[in-house]
Amino acid sequence: MSVIGVKTIGLPGIYIGTLVSGMIQNIASPIITYKYLFKKNVGEYFSRFILRLLLLALIYGVIDLVNRIFILNNPITSFVLNFALCLVIPPVVFNSFLGRTDDWKYFAGKIREIFHKNV
Repeated sequence: MSVIGVKTIGLPGIYIGTLVSGMIQNIASPIITYKYLFKKNVGEYFSRFILRLLLLALIYGVIDLVNRIFILNNPITSFVLNFALCLVIPPVVFNSFLGRTDDWKYFAGKIREIFHKNV
């Protein structure tokens, strides 16, 4: 795709071709995997994907809102606030929305295993 793009529109064609081929691969791989390997409905994968994208947008929105409310002029204090927000808000949001799913229970179990081994 990048070769076709560079011949038709030049350097931007390389970027567009790379972007399009990456998107095709990210759409085709789950279709092939879910449909032929797992023998499951592909719509299930994409609905989960969209839900997680929306959750990430929600997390970003909450962190951005808190940053706008607490406008800090000191970069170190701002960094500490952002660090704390990014450490606390994502797990709370994911656990609130995905806490009952099998995927989240598996993930939480693996995290617990890591902490129990290292502690």
